[in-house]
Amino acid sequence: MPWVLGPAIGGASAKALIMFFKNKSVNMRNPDQSNSFLKNSCSFYNLNQIKDSLDDLEMRQTPVIENQLRMTKQKLSQWVAKAPAEPKSDVVMILNQAEKDQTRIKFLQDQMKLDAAEGCLYIKAFAAGQDPLIGSGSMVARVWENYEKTLVDSPFRLDLERRFFVEDLNPSVAEGGDNAKCTRWLTKMTTIAEAGLVELRKSAVEDSAMKKFQTWKDEK
Repeated sequence: MPWVLGPAIGGASAKALIMFFKNKSVNMRNPDQSNSFLKNSCSFYNLNQIKDSLDDLEMRQTPVIENQLRMTKQKLSQWVAKAPAEPKSDVVMILNQAEKDQTRIKFLQDQMKLDAAEGCLYIKAFAAGQDPLIGSGSMVARVWENYEKTLVDSPFRLDLERRFFVEDLNPSVAEGGDNAKCTRWLTKMTTIAEAGLVELRKSAVEDSAMKKFQTWKDEK
């Protein structure tokens, strides 16, 4: 605090200033206190006014802040209490799995860029249905099943693509295709996975449980 008063105060003056704020009084019989007070009475008065103002501000603001905090906590508790169960309908669960598969495909893309030979080994495992995650099922089967739903109105194209991918390319890669075939497989998987994901997201929007959950989120 003494530095606020500049170089005029130091030593005994600083001590007197501290005593003044502690006791809110000055012992005028004490030479150090009386001299310091008289020499720096304006500074003492100004600092005291600042301190009183800060004390007053704190007393007025603290209850307001505490009240606002209490109200915010109450609103949060009410909002959490209104939370519907997270959607677990079939379409939502399939969508969640499809998004996880999309992450795996992105990993394969990155791996092919870093090391094509190693990336191709991973691709062969997926093509053969030997997914690294035990119990997760076949990613290829899931992706293809989701993609089939986008072609219900195009039976000719569906049959054509099934022959190309399901009956030709995927088995060929699973048996030990080269890097070129792995790249073709990955390109095709990326395309059909994205198409299936778009369709699933459209279906999820129309799902009643998803609508309720989304409405609750939008209220935030």
